[in-house]
Amino acid sequence: MKISVLIPVYNGEKFIENCVYSVINQKFKDIEIIIINDGSSDNTGYICRELEKKYHNITYLIQKNLGVSAARNKGIQNAKGEYLLFLDSDDYLAENSLEKIYIKMKENDLDALTFDAGIYNLDGKKVKKIIPCNFKENEYISGYDYIKTYGYKVPVVAWMWILRHGFVVENNFTYIEGRFHEDVEWTAKWFPYAERIGYINAELYCQVLSCGSIMRSKNLKRSKDLMYISKAIYDNVEKLKDKRYGEIKSTLIKYASEEAFSSIHSACTMGYRINELKNEDKFKETIRLISVNKKYLFIVILLKMQCYFLVETIINIYDRVRRNR
Repeated sequence: MKISVLIPVYNGEKFIENCVYSVINQKFKDIEIIIINDGSSDNTGYICRELEKKYHNITYLIQKNLGVSAARNKGIQNAKGEYLLFLDSDDYLAENSLEKIYIKMKENDLDALTFDAGIYNLDGKKVKKIIPCNFKENEYISGYDYIKTYGYKVPVVAWMWILRHGFVVENNFTYIEGRFHEDVEWTAKWFPYAERIGYINAELYCQVLSCGSIMRSKNLKRSKDLMYISKAIYDNVEKLKDKRYGEIKSTLIKYASEEAFSSIHSACTMGYRINELKNEDKFKETIRLISVNKKYLFIVILLKMQCYFLVETIINIYDRVRRNR
């Protein structure tokens, strides 16, 4: 088995078939499709069972509602393919993308590969195109060298990467379960260890902007979870023991600091109060992590003085000015 396509799904009766058929209809056929039903309460289960009956290379797994991270971990545990590709159930693959991906991965002995992605609305109209920064076709680089050269400016979403299965298993890379922003920590965890990373200058993945997406909805848990995720990124950086990683540690710590600040920023700009965050276990650690970045010094002073209303006001004014430029 050459490629395992992992598809977590929750209440996806309206789009799961389109997603799966974008894989089934690929020219490249040496694949397995693993659908992980994350406790759906709609007709998703019936649709997936029928697809499994119809196609020999579909495996249908069920779990109680534990979230996309647990579903992806379950997919990794059951995958048999040489390479792993994560596909969100409301999205789809571009035509002939898997053959291009496999050839690139195999011929160049890659641990990871990224590519362009198109963002589409529900009517099928392209909204924008995502092109990963600083990657070049037919040039290969380690995660360490990339960070050292360009900083940590990489696609953080799981669906913009395909990874070598052995690379993931050998290093025991798993998703943090029960948290939003799981991709942010996942990518920052494996990226520094990848020895060969490549890029395909083609739009291979199509993301659909579904109106019900939790990541585009107002949700305080997103901000709370980002405090835990930023601390996890920092902890992963501290585990980089090899001497050569010393040169990129500061870059990754700064990235963790930016994500810590984002937890405060996102809450404020969604209309929540910092008081609604301060009882979280990681709140004090979040402030300490933000303080690593000198540009947030004034904000950190105000947070330590518990001048939360002033912080909220400053963040919202800055955000309005930035959006109106």
